[in-house]
This record gives sequence, structure tokens and C-alpha cells, in this order.
Amino acid sequence: MILAHLEKLELKNLLILCTTTSLLIGVFLGTGGTLLLKKAPNNFKEVRSTGGYSFISPLLECENVELEYSSNITELRTDIENKIEYNLKEKKASAISYYFRDLNNGPWIGIDEDEPHSPASLIKIPLAMAYYKQAELTPEILKQEILNVSEENTDEQNIKPEAKLQANTNYTVEQLIQYMLVHSSNEAFNLLNTYLYENHPVKLVNIYVDLGIKLAPNTPQNPNGNIISVREYASFFRILYNSSYLSKTHSEHMLQHLSTSTFDDGIVGGVPVGTSVSHKFGERYFEASKEHQLHDCGIIYAAHKPYLLCVMTRGNDLQVLSSIIRDISASTYKTFVE
Repeated sequence: MILAHLEKLELKNLLILCTTTSLLIGVFLGTGGTLLLKKAPNNFKEVRSTGGYSFISPLLECENVELEYSSNITELRTDIENKIEYNLKEKKASAISYYFRDLNNGPWIGIDEDEPHSPASLIKIPLAMAYYKQAELTPEILKQEILNVSEENTDEQNIKPEAKLQANTNYTVEQLIQYMLVHSSNEAFNLLNTYLYENHPVKLVNIYVDLGIKLAPNTPQNPNGNIISVREYASFFRILYNSSYLSKTHSEHMLQHLSTSTFDDGIVGGVPVGTSVSHKFGERYFEASKEHQLHDCGIIYAAHKPYLLCVMTRGNDLQVLSSIIRDISASTYKTFVE
């Protein structure tokens, strides 16, 4: 079974190491545990591996030093709070959640960061992580071929993938992961998820549990499936960036895939052309409530100042939500980097 090899305590390489020394850290409490978020003193620095990687920065240890945090963090919070307040007041969106993290041992900012949203296509990242984790034990799984019987139907996707799967064609697991992460292919996700479930009696939700990610219950009173917060989801990118769950090779490879995502109307649209961004978007439309949800989360590799940004939105107009995310991304980059 795949999850038999998703060692629940492997996260301790990062999570226990800096339990009391990082500004935001998770402590995984064994099987079925929860992720506890803690703040710590400002006089600790994360020591990371250098060289050889473009997308990850593995955490090695924490050391006691005197840190000075930039005053623009306060300015950033104020700016984003004002933008969110304006968009909500003008009814451009019904909900906006924001999470920012300075990846150079810096502080984090959360605005309505615990508000649950529907993950939509964001669920494709944990599924990819499950396959890469298994590949560390059985590398041949990435070469496993899966037959796609029918042509991919993209009618339900408002943001269409630029590349579609072909009917009656075999694809390797690695190829399907690429379609899923780069083009947000729902068909690739369905094929991978079905293969996982049929060959290993595992539900996707178990992957969240193994990584210590808490999901809100999906109840009849919550028809839109608002089960995960922006802060919880950002944990996936922290785990990949720190290479604290997957191997360095697979963490790097996965973030490289995400850096070639074809969606550029959200976070990517708010940063200078040529800036590397490893990100994943998710969008859903709910006919009953006429509600759109659009989210975009990822790592922006600004020169010497990498940061994590995750924005989740709900509203009536997908294009307006896209422009809100783009504007928030632009303000974040301008205030934090420039």
C-alpha cells in the first residue's frame, strides 16, 4: 500500500527540529495527529543547504542569532488589508483569504487565513506528492502506463488546459503528473486517483492526514466543500521547499513542474516577467449558489528574497477574482521585494 510507506513521522526532520525556533512551525503528533502552529522568539535563524538546487532550500538546523526584520512587513499587512477591505466592500468578492511567508527565515502574515475554502484543483498537489513518495521506494511506479480511454472533457473547467489527453492512449504516471500539475488536467487527476484507489485502497483525504493537514468536515450545511484554509494549504509548499517529506530530488522535480504552470492570470500576473514562480491554481463554479471560487498558491523566487504567497477567493465573477489575486500579488511583490 502506498500509504504504508508514507512514513508519518518523517516530517520530524523539519517539524521537531525547529519546534520552538521558527516563526511558524508544525509539530506532527504521530498517527492521526494534528498540526500545531506556534510562534517563537525572533533570535533564531533557519540554516539551509546551499547550492545545487533551483527550487528547494532544505532546512539543516536552527541557530541562535540576532535577527532584524524589515519594517516593510507591517506596511505589507496594512496595504493588503486595505485592498481586501475595499474589494469586499465593493462586493467584488464575498471572501478573500491571504497568507504570506518570507522564506528567508522571515515572518508570516495571515488575513482571514483560517477561513475554509473548496480546494478544487489544489488537491492535485497532494496526489502528486503521494506518487513521488512511493517512487522513492519503487521508482518503477513513475513508468507505470495507464490507458486513457476517452478524449479529455474540459467542459466543466472555466480555465481550460492548454494541452489535453488523447483518447485510447497510454500515458506513464510521470506524464500524467506533468499534465496534472502543468496544465491542471482533470482527466490526468482522475486517472491517477483511480489507479491509486484501485491498486492501493487509499482515499485522497488520507494523504492530508499523513501530512498533518487538518480539513474541515464536509457536511450537508457546507455544499460547496469548503474544507481547507489558505494557511493549511500553504503547508504543502513549505514541505516541498524545505524538502522535509519528499527526497530533495523529488521535491525539486515537483516544484520544477509547478514552475511551468500555464496559468498566468493570478499570482504570476502580478510579478515582473521572467520571475520564476512555482504555483498551483484551483477554480470551481457552483451552479446552485452561482458562486465561483478561484485560488492561487505558490513560491515566488524573487532574487535573494523568495516568499510564499497563497490567495483564496470567492465571488460571482471569475475574471474579477483573477484580477484581485493579480493585484494582491503585485502589491506583495512591490512592497516586499522592491
